[in-house]
Amino acid sequence: MSKAAANREGRTGTPGIRPSLASVSETRPTLTATRPPSHLSARSRAEFLALNRAYVFSLDERLTLVRKLEWQDRSDMLAAEAEELVGRERLARIRASVDCATTAARIGKGLKYTTADGAPRRIRRPRVV
Repeated sequence: MSKAAANREGRTGTPGIRPSLASVSETRPTLTATRPPSHLSARSRAEFLALNRAYVFSLDERLTLVRKLEWQDRSDMLAAEAEELVGRERLARIRASVDCATTAARIGKGLKYTTADGAPRRIRRPRVV
């Protein structure tokens, strides 16, 4: 049997072995797990927990939130490195830090920030006191 025919029949290429969908669903994290990833900085972990307490995110939005926080951590790391350098190297690290912060902001625009009752957060300017 050709590989194309085996793929159409749902076989893995080895005769008699079919992929199991039960193992895929068992490995997916549940939506109630709000533990932040351990590779994030302490500030990002605190922000992750605060946002998950205030809003309800779907699984793909949580992954987007983690990506946003990773880019913020990269920006902070590059800014800290720039403080120790001088000249062109310092300017290069500052520019890279700004690029990482911009990327984090663009990724963050993909989050819906839905509250527990299902209503989306109103997008507006904060009130000036």
